[in-house]
Parts: sequence; structure tokens; C-alpha cells
Amino acid sequence: MSALLKVENLSVTVQNRPILYDVSLEMEKGETWGLVGASGAGKSMLARSITGLLPRGISVTGGQILYNGLDWLKTKELVRRRIRGNGIGYLVQNTASGLDPVYTVQQQMVETLLANDCADSQEEAIEVSADWLGKVGFIEVRRILSSYPHSLSGGMVQRVYLAMVFMLNPELVIADEFSTGLDSTTEKEMLGLLFQVAEKSSLLMITHNILLLGGLTDKMAVMNGGVIVESGPTELILKKPLHAYSQALLGAGDNMDPIAVQEFGVSVVSCGCPFFSRCDSPWEECAAQLPHVREVEGRKVRCHRY
Repeated sequence: MSALLKVENLSVTVQNRPILYDVSLEMEKGETWGLVGASGAGKSMLARSITGLLPRGISVTGGQILYNGLDWLKTKELVRRRIRGNGIGYLVQNTASGLDPVYTVQQQMVETLLANDCADSQEEAIEVSADWLGKVGFIEVRRILSSYPHSLSGGMVQRVYLAMVFMLNPELVIADEFSTGLDSTTEKEMLGLLFQVAEKSSLLMITHNILLLGGLTDKMAVMNGGVIVESGPTELILKKPLHAYSQALLGAGDNMDPIAVQEFGVSVVSCGCPFFSRCDSPWEECAAQLPHVREVEGRKVRCHRY
């Protein structure tokens, strides 16, 4: 059985500067993954590479991405556009930017459903839209349908966007810092809602807070400087992180101040481990050579110690 998503040795470059290097990740159908790292680690660039939505001027220069066995990078954009939505759903970091301010919620939801062949008529599309708005917690559904995005609160817009992504029944959903900017109570509420509606989809959850992943995801990948430094079962990494960067993230929790913002591609520019200058016990090789990926204690890790 082939994996739902398989990223192999992916490298991404902007102006001849590597920002992702030798990134590999494999998701089976039904799995939930976490992708964690500080700002600038490369998490969103990986998400955009997977969805085929890299900004202009940024390109894939190595490796491959397979979605249901389909070579995603060699697939024509017209075909990829058809697959997005009910194949791969993308919850962007700034959900407000995903909605058009000049159209009502109903107009946007109906158009999305019809464009993805998820409704046979406008009447059916309206009913599906209303049903999904109810699923994400709205009571006055008809009022929300007739509203413009700018008239809704940030939390309400997030719920609308959540409904728009999942009403297409996607196989895989990438949630990029979905709960960023919310207070802790609202954050827990929105994350609970996310996993509730994602019951039938595989989920890749991107976050800077490693502690959020415990009990929610099956596996996780820790990213720093454009490379994945550790990956494997979530509870195993949380219980005993092997890489020094994973340990630092776990110690920092939601407070990222102790961990400096990591620039893209530092691992490639320095030719060494992206965390060597801040590691408590670096080896001589750490500054000179990027470690190979090794299988250690049930997970994969890039570290010269192993």
C-alpha cells in the first residue's frame, strides 16, 4: 500500500539560496502528523511545496513529492488545481486572507462547492454550506451566510474557513499555525474543533509549540534551519527527545524567546548542523558537516552523536 503523501529528499531554493534541504516525510492514510519549529525553520515553505503554492521566485530544485503515488512536481497545474480542495486542503496561517472581502460567506462557500463538484446545484450547495457552518459551532447560520468576512470576528472567520476546507471532504489537510494569535482558552477550543472535523482526513498540523502535539498527533517532525532534525512517534519524542533542538523546543514550550529565530538554509550555508552554535555539547564535526539521517530508538534523527 502506497503512502498518501511521500516527500523524498526535497530541496527548495530562492535566488540560488537553499531554504529547504534534503527534507523527507511520509504520511499514511488516516495519520495525524505535527510539524514543529521556531519561526523561519521552513515549516510554511514545506507546506506550500506540498500544496504546489510556492511564492513566485521560489522553486523546488531537488527531490520529489508523491501524493497517492502521483508525482506532484511533474503534474500539470490544471490537474493539481482539480486535486486541491477535495484532495489536499490547506488552512493558511492568516485565515482572513483566504476569504474575499467583497463576497458574502454564502457566495464563497457555494462557489467553492460547485467548482469542486461537491454539489449538484446552488440550492444543494447552500444547504451543505449551512450544515457545515453548524458543524463548526455557528447557531445563527443564515446570518453568517449573508455576512461579509469583514463583519465577522477573527475567531468567526477561522470557523468559516475551517468549514470551507473540510466541506470538500479532503483526504489530506495541512493546518499552518491554525491557532496562532488566539488566547489559550480559544486556542484549545479551536484545536479541538479542528481535530473533530478532521476525523475522516489525514492531518499535518504545523505549529511552533511542541507541547500542543501531545495527545493530538500520531507522529511529528522537528524542523530547524530548513532541515528535519528529528521525526517519529510523537509521544516517543516528547518523552525522550534525542536532538538538542528538540530538547530546546520542549524546554521552551510556547515561549520561544530562549530559541533565536532561525534563518532559512543556515544548515546549508554553514555546511553543518543548523543548531551547532547553540548546542550544549557540540562535536567538532557539527560545524563542518550536516549529519546524515539515522534510525535511532524508533525515530529518525540528524545528529553526529548517534
